[in-house]
Amino acid sequence: DRCRYAWQDAVPEVVAAARADATLTCVSALAAHGLWTMPSSGLHLRRGGYGMRKRDLPVGARLCFSPSSTVEPLDGIPAALGAVVRHHNAEEAVMAMDSVLHRRLLTRAELDALLAEFPPRARALLARADSRAESPLESIARQRLRVAGFRPRIQVPLPGLGRVDMMIGRRLIVETDGREFHTGDESFEEDRRRDRVAASMGLVPIRLTWNQVLYQWDEVLADIRAIATRTRRRRP
Repeated sequence: DRCRYAWQDAVPEVVAAARADATLTCVSALAAHGLWTMPSSGLHLRRGGYGMRKRDLPVGARLCFSPSSTVEPLDGIPAALGAVVRHHNAEEAVMAMDSVLHRRLLTRAELDALLAEFPPRARALLARADSRAESPLESIARQRLRVAGFRPRIQVPLPGLGRVDMMIGRRLIVETDGREFHTGDESFEEDRRRDRVAASMGLVPIRLTWNQVLYQWDEVLADIRAIATRTRRRRP
């Protein structure tokens, strides 16, 4: 039998994987590396490499195939990303690639080489990834807008206002307000100041939350279509 010891500040999910004679992989491993993932319940694990002994999996855990053969309790980013591409939808895979590129953990060329043995779909997903995305919410909103037929420009610099997350057409500003960067009195005041300045320039700012993008998208999209239609004929 193999004994393993964990530091007191070890990542709990990695410890749980090791206790189950498994490796943390897929979205669970990406989250452990600090990358963007969708909300998920239960750990994503793979088996193999801890000998013949097989303990019970944690409650709610799922087994994912990963191309890695490492026996460590945590998959590296390339193996974990490969598992996401295999097991998750295009939206989640592109969001993961956005995160990897944004943090400069892998280059686009390295990602392309990683996906060389995958079906052509995977290379097509990489073409949709964008290193300029600054949050998981922005990544999901951008993808959904493009699927809906819009061509949002991202991280657009505006004189007197600074960068905005996205712009549709000439007037519609779409800001994604995740809790990580938009809580607290200072952020609240700054967001409202930016909205005021944008309105003074003849622009139309809207702010989308994680809940709205993830769970109320049909309603959000209908509103965006209506606003875009009304602002299309007017110049700021």
